[in-house]
Amino acid sequence: MAILLGAGLSGGCSGPQEPVGGPAGGITTSGSGRPATIRVERRDIYSTIRLEGIVEAYDAVPVPAAKAGNFVPTPGLANGRPVSVGDTIGKIEVCVPAATPAATPSPAPEGPPPCTITRTNVTAPVGGLLSGLYPQAVAAGAPVAAVQPPGFHAKLPVVEPAALFSFQNPPKTGKAELVGGPAGFVVTYESLVYVKDSGAVNVFASIPADVPAFAGLRAIVVFVTNVKDKVPTLPLSAVRGRAGSGQVVVLEPDGRKRTAGVTIGAADDAYVEVTGLDPALDVVLYPLESDFAG
Repeated sequence: MAILLGAGLSGGCSGPQEPVGGPAGGITTSGSGRPATIRVERRDIYSTIRLEGIVEAYDAVPVPAAKAGNFVPTPGLANGRPVSVGDTIGKIEVCVPAATPAATPSPAPEGPPPCTITRTNVTAPVGGLLSGLYPQAVAAGAPVAAVQPPGFHAKLPVVEPAALFSFQNPPKTGKAELVGGPAGFVVTYESLVYVKDSGAVNVFASIPADVPAFAGLRAIVVFVTNVKDKVPTLPLSAVRGRAGSGQVVVLEPDGRKRTAGVTIGAADDAYVEVTGLDPALDVVLYPLESDFAG
C-alpha cells in the first residue's frame, strides 16, 4: 500500500497547486504492457495540517469601568447601536468630598456633604454592536456594557495533541472551505486557546468579511506549516512505507522489476521526499503489492 501523508481540501481547496511541468510530463508509458514509470524530480514540499470545526460568531467583549462610581451612558447612545473602537460610550462620575473647615461655627447643614464631581470617559475596546448599556453604580473593573464584534471565525479543535508542535511558530494564514458553501478562500490565524476545565485545545481563524458565513456551518482549514524547497520527490502512489523508511519498485531496461529502499522525508497531499535513490532510475508509478515481494 502506498503511503498517505498529508491531506488537502475537497471541493476545490486542495492546498498548493501542481507546478507547471509536473509529473504528467515525467511519466513514461508504453503500449507493450510496460507499466507507467516516473523518475525522481525536485520540487517544493508543503507540509500541512488539516483541522475541522464549526463557524462561530465572535464573543461579546466586556467594557470595564476604570474606577468605582456611577456610570452614565453617552446621551443618544442605545443598545444595538454600532460603535467604533475608541468611541466614548459613557462616563464614570465620582463625588469627591469637599475639604472640611477646621472649625464649624454653626450646625452642619442637612443632606449630603458638598463634593466635586469628577468624570472619566469609558471607551469601546473594539468596534461592533452595543449591549447591556444602562446607568448603574459600578465597582472598579466591573463591566458597564459589552460590544459584539462583527463577522465570524472558525473554531477548530486540535484532536491529535502532536499537531500542537505545528503551531509553535503559527502560520499566518490557511486555506479554508465551508462545507456546502464557499471554498478555497484564505483565513487568518488568530489564536490557539487551551481550555483548562476540559483539556481541549482550539485553533481560531478569522473568516473574511466578504465570504458568506453563518454560525454553525462546518469548516475545514488547511494550514501550511513548513515548506522544503526543491527536494527530490516521487508521487505518493509510487512509494510504500512510513516516515523514515520506505520502498519503491524500480523497472530495469529489460523489463524486470526490483525493490529498492529509500529514505522518506516530508510529504504533502501529492508528493513525498525521497533520498537514497539514483535519479536516473525508472520507478513504477502504481506498483502492485506483489511487486514488493520480489
